[in-house]
Amino acid sequence: MALSTNDCALCNHRPAAEVTFRGHRGFIIYTQFYSKQGPFCRDCGVATFRDLTSLTLAFGWWSLFSIFIAPVVLVRNLIGLTKVAKLAAPEGGSDFIAPNMRPLPPAKPVFARPLSWIVPAVLAVLVALALSYTPGPGTDPQLQGCLTRTRFGGDKLVSCTQRHQFRVTAVVSDWSMCPAGTQEHVELLGKFRCLVADPPR
Repeated sequence: MALSTNDCALCNHRPAAEVTFRGHRGFIIYTQFYSKQGPFCRDCGVATFRDLTSLTLAFGWWSLFSIFIAPVVLVRNLIGLTKVAKLAAPEGGSDFIAPNMRPLPPAKPVFARPLSWIVPAVLAVLVALALSYTPGPGTDPQLQGCLTRTRFGGDKLVSCTQRHQFRVTAVVSDWSMCPAGTQEHVELLGKFRCLVADPPR
């Protein structure tokens, strides 16, 4: 690890490591980048890492390119964290340190911040919706309509304005899903048609 010959850029304490932490935000086609360049002492480095990493986890996934950019930013921040985390506790480095020049206080850990859980929460909701989805009767106008039975015993889908014997009430993936009142079902084009008699008027 390359220790800086300079003091921490934020508090003037030592030891410090040459590290740059980055953040990223994206929304549809909009992207924004942040960076804070060291050197950082251990405490200032960890606090900066947590702030920018939390920002990226919450807002760094919502543009067209962010799904590629955000992982790179997070990995580079983790590499920087390993450098500053190995440093000894910060001590006064320069001959003069102003009273307000202290290492940053410990920031709240990344996953103790609600914002860091936005993306996992959204993904969990989408997965739950996908798992709970049950296909119901279809409404595809190309698959519904009416059905006529040919004189050779075959079944043919036709417009309901044409001569027909049955009206299609639903298109389902399994005949057991046909709605109540179904009188017959036939399999056509890889789907089951639920039928009710519709004699000519």
